[in-house]
Amino acid sequence: MLMKKIGDILEKLILAVLALLMGAMILVTVAAVVQRYVIGSAFNWAEEFCGYDMVWCAFLGAAVAFHHKDLVLLDLFTNMMPQKARKTIQVLIQVICLALIAYLAVTGFRYSLSPSIFMRKCTTLPFTMFVPFVSLPIGMLFMFLFGLENLLGMLADIGKSETEEGA
Repeated sequence: MLMKKIGDILEKLILAVLALLMGAMILVTVAAVVQRYVIGSAFNWAEEFCGYDMVWCAFLGAAVAFHHKDLVLLDLFTNMMPQKARKTIQVLIQVICLALIAYLAVTGFRYSLSPSIFMRKCTTLPFTMFVPFVSLPIGMLFMFLFGLENLLGMLADIGKSETEEGA
């Protein structure tokens, strides 16, 4: 119950950040188009900014989608299984996903902090490549937290009998 409340609050915060990032991307894109075609010169940083902004949006959005179980799932065979077996397989898949997500988060943090990334400057923006690269481990961290919440719900659901689910 507490994990669900925390997850819902975290999701609202992520959605607010996503709204800001998308708004910034729209404003920068419109300003760059006006600058280029009306004034005749271009912002040299707009394309790079929008690319990094999109990367952040992708990883944060994937975490929210994972929270709602909206990511692609091939469940053709599991849907043919009995209810109890299906739930067990879903828990096993969730545990495997969490292990992969944890690996990606740890590896991503380690890579983001490596000197070749941490010290390398962006081409036109005033920060290092750490800023775009750290989007992966942060997105994976949120995915992991949401995945834990989903896993706890699945484990609680396994204990329910089919009659409890119908009621």
